[in-house]
Amino acid sequence: MATDAIIKTNVKYGSYFWVQWSVREQDAARNKTVILWSCGLHPEEQYYTNAIRMSAVVINGRTVYSGGTYSDITDYREETFASGTMEIDHESDGSKTFTVSAFSGWLYGNGDYNAPAQSFELPTIPRATVPSMGAATIGEEVTISLPRASGTFTHTLTYSFGSASGTIGSALGTSAVWRLPESLAAQIPHDPGGTGTLTCVTYSGSTLIGSKTIAFTASVPGSMKPALTPGWATVTYDNSGTKASAIRAWVQGYSKARAEFDDSRITCKQGASVRGYSITYLGKTVSESPYRTETMGGTAATVRCTVTDSRGLSAYEDFEIAIHPYAPPAITGARLYRADGDGAASDSGTHIAGRATANYSSIGGENAAAIRGYWKAVGGSYGSGEALSSGVTGIISGSAVISTDRSYVAKLVITDSLGNTAEFEDSIPTERVAFHLKEGGNGAAFGKAAETEYVLELAEDWELKGGKKAGAGILQTTAATDLNAAAEKIAVLDGDGTVRYRTPAELLADLGADYIVEQGTSDGWAYRKWSSGTAECWLLESKTVTGSPSSIIGTAYFISAVLTDFPAIFSEPPRGYGSGRLGSGIGWLTCIPNEKASIKLFITGNANSTEAKVESLLLAGRWK
Repeated sequence: MATDAIIKTNVKYGSYFWVQWSVREQDAARNKTVILWSCGLHPEEQYYTNAIRMSAVVINGRTVYSGGTYSDITDYREETFASGTMEIDHESDGSKTFTVSAFSGWLYGNGDYNAPAQSFELPTIPRATVPSMGAATIGEEVTISLPRASGTFTHTLTYSFGSASGTIGSALGTSAVWRLPESLAAQIPHDPGGTGTLTCVTYSGSTLIGSKTIAFTASVPGSMKPALTPGWATVTYDNSGTKASAIRAWVQGYSKARAEFDDSRITCKQGASVRGYSITYLGKTVSESPYRTETMGGTAATVRCTVTDSRGLSAYEDFEIAIHPYAPPAITGARLYRADGDGAASDSGTHIAGRATANYSSIGGENAAAIRGYWKAVGGSYGSGEALSSGVTGIISGSAVISTDRSYVAKLVITDSLGNTAEFEDSIPTERVAFHLKEGGNGAAFGKAAETEYVLELAEDWELKGGKKAGAGILQTTAATDLNAAAEKIAVLDGDGTVRYRTPAELLADLGADYIVEQGTSDGWAYRKWSSGTAECWLLESKTVTGSPSSIIGTAYFISAVLTDFPAIFSEPPRGYGSGRLGSGIGWLTCIPNEKASIKLFITGNANSTEAKVESLLLAGRWK
């Protein structure tokens, strides 16, 4: 690209002919360049009458100088034969290449001079405007910049987006503000954004200068999320598969939230469609049917229902849920006793009466609780029971008549609609008598009726006195069936004469001292494990170990060996000490903790031998 040039013929004796040009101005509006041109002779000799001739000069196909003959150029100075200006039209895109055609000259005595044709590229004149536009949002305004080449240029802007197209504006200057039509979103029903083209046509007056096209991106705004009308989503309790399956209410600890969606109450915009639904509770989202949360443990919850369209835009609604509190049923004020036929307490009664108050969660009136009383003879089985009213005394033995000479067990059970229960159990003693001899004379009792043969019984609230006392439970004994079996409990006599039962572990704990829980021998070792967690083992006989001997100094040697055959009682590498023999005489033995099942030994002595004797060794560590 050039703004000036000089074209010369060949040189003879220092002389040559020339043509030169330079850009004077460029007219952007008219798409033209004005150049200055001139032609002449550069003389290095003196020339006289009719001694000089120059041919015509043609620039861009136009003759700007028709040629001529010259005389008396004798001052050795640059001689200009002709000059002027010339307009050159540019191409429609503003570019232009023009040619200075071949020309020639003649000097007396020197002969012909020639210059070949030469072409030059002029600076391009900016023409069609290239618009610029940032990312746009459908339904919102965006500014389009139109950096025109001339202040007289105007523009027409058009767009295409998918199958949609239109005109943004005409006779525009340096910029345009465009609000993208919402209908463009219909071109991208499955995407959050798309790409279109913007075309700018540039005019100079009514003359077309050219056009430029660029791509632009447009996104769908969040405001085009689905529109929701009441009832689009409903949230109900789901108690299926639980104890509360028959309860028609929200139940704490049992209910889950389940969502149902109504497409007819959801409006997706500009061609979009529903892609999916979800329900969210405590940060966990379920996006497939059935849309159901986890079990709700509180009495209040927030559940979010969400619909997402085919573009990925979402709309949601939060549902606040009040959940009925629930706790398992409980019995209060429970009492069981021997009674007469009217339910009044009677020491010699032949019936069992009971009374209790039911405490249970109402769950908005959906829950109920029932109380039943059961009874059985000691060692027998409970029957089907009798229904009782909460807070009302009832005969739980029904029409049965119970013996005054036998003990019984009774219980009250409350069961709610979920099947959860609570119970109270108590014993029903025999009739109270000072002394009773069992029929046949093979058993006796004080304070109660005798029930067991060959047993002397004492009522639970009676005790023996006489300097020492013993509870009735101590006097009630059973025959031993296995005298070699380990005792489950040990009888201990307190300082005040009371006999107490303690398990072996309880007894040892009472002593407040450490004790051995396991001991024995194994493969030449003895071991024991203490309750505190310490374990120890020691050699009962010497052992031979092998290793590679190494010299210490002079005739002193040592070997390294690993011992692994001690009892597997340690939970961590044990530590220890002992003595060993390498050669004659007792040498040094050093123990280094290695692993819980092996220990590393170093034995020194006076023999270069691969065998050594471990004479004694004590290891200690933890077993728990």
